[in-house]
This record gives sequence, C-alpha cells and structure tokens, in this order.
Amino acid sequence: MHYIDILLIKDIREKLNNIGTISEYLNKPDSRLAVNDKESLLYLIKNVFDVYPLLTSNQLVRYNLLKYELINNIKNFNTLEQYNNYKTNYLLSNTLQINLIELYKSDTLKIDNWIVGFISGEGSFYINK
Repeated sequence: MHYIDILLIKDIREKLNNIGTISEYLNKPDSRLAVNDKESLLYLIKNVFDVYPLLTSNQLVRYNLLKYELINNIKNFNTLEQYNNYKTNYLLSNTLQINLIELYKSDTLKIDNWIVGFISGEGSFYINK
C-alpha cells in the first residue's frame, strides 16, 4: 500500500494479534505487511480465511494451494518442473466448484468483513524460496 496508509497497515496488524512484519521502503512510497512464518500463516488460515472465504476464484485457488502446502509441511521442490507438476496435479485433484450466488445467499458468508475485501483487492499468496 502507499506509505500514507501505514496507519491502516498497523491497525490491520494489531487486529491480527500483531503477526507479520511491516516494511517501509526508502526508495519508493510503499509500505507492506508480510506474514512469513508458518505459525502466523496457520493463525490466518484458522481465524480469518477459513471463517471468511475469499471471493475471487484466482485468489481462492492460490490460497488453497498454500494452505495445503502448510498443513502437509511441503517445504521445497528441486526444480520448477517438479513444482509445476505438483501444482497441476493438486489443482486437478482438488477442483474448486464455487457457486458465488449460493455463497452470497448463505448465512455463513459475511460480506461486510473488511479483511476479505482487503485481501481480495490488495493481497497475494505466493511461495518464496
């Protein structure tokens, strides 16, 4: 986010029990909240994303892949080809069928939850070597 929103990032971090690290950059007007350790990521899975699901299929697929890797303690691949094969096989065996209309109608989805919109709009899930 833009550095002028640093107070928002600090507020988000505080609401998430102070997990993650806030980075401010000297050479660009950006700031970032990064959650990198397994314990904190599992906290987010259990207390945020399993309670308030992501609404875009792209982010949901990437999130479910990350969740599967964390829970199953998958740490690395020797080659990019191995990872791509794993990812393809995972996606084929765990096809996500999402009916957003039914999801919107359900009592379990809380559309007004700020974190879902924030992550859907600004967040990303990725694996760092």
